[in-house]
Amino acid sequence: MNKVEAHVSERIKAAKIEREPFPHFVVDHVFPDDFYRDLLAHLPVEEEYVSPDAYRFGLDLDDSGLARLIADRKAFWDEFCGWLLAKPFLVAAASQVYSDLNIRFFGRENVDMESSASLARSKAGFVLGPHTDLPHRILTLVFFLAEDDVNWELGTSIYQSREPDFTCAGGPHYGLENFRKLATMRFLPNTVFGFLKTDQSFHGVEPWIDTNIVRNTLQYEIHDADRSHYY
Repeated sequence: MNKVEAHVSERIKAAKIEREPFPHFVVDHVFPDDFYRDLLAHLPVEEEYVSPDAYRFGLDLDDSGLARLIADRKAFWDEFCGWLLAKPFLVAAASQVYSDLNIRFFGRENVDMESSASLARSKAGFVLGPHTDLPHRILTLVFFLAEDDVNWELGTSIYQSREPDFTCAGGPHYGLENFRKLATMRFLPNTVFGFLKTDQSFHGVEPWIDTNIVRNTLQYEIHDADRSHYY
């Protein structure tokens, strides 16, 4: 295990989990400071992302996505993904919600989990309505890649339905008018927001107006490899 992986794993495993309205946690200084500066310096340029419109840019950190990068950036992300998407880090991250996983998978044998990661860049016009994530999702880590703390309100918000018993297995995004915003996880440098996927893990991102503001994130996801239980 290299020193960056060890640092991130220990920071996440030491995090305090808040249980309401669904299990979640926030960790600051999640990467070593020097590595975080290096990470920001190796973010893709706009042309290397895949973009469906003028305010959403994404790059899957898989073979096809990494092939879009120039050599220097590709070398950095290849090395990073070498441990980020390997089994030891998945186990370390999942151990944070071990008791919840025992409940979720009670009665199932040989549960296999897999991970994926992607980079995202969002601009003014972007909005992500409250949703719980896809049904096969288990745990999500949203790394906030901010350069400073000026635009902290661009973090991910968590919500509660105005109908207390409302649940969603996953998929649809809902309008903000049907939910109460409980908190916004502050969009601060070198910070990660982690949460367990549940039928009430409603979260989203609210829009902003300033066209000069860019929101960079790294999303890491753990999934149930056997999707036949959900679809």
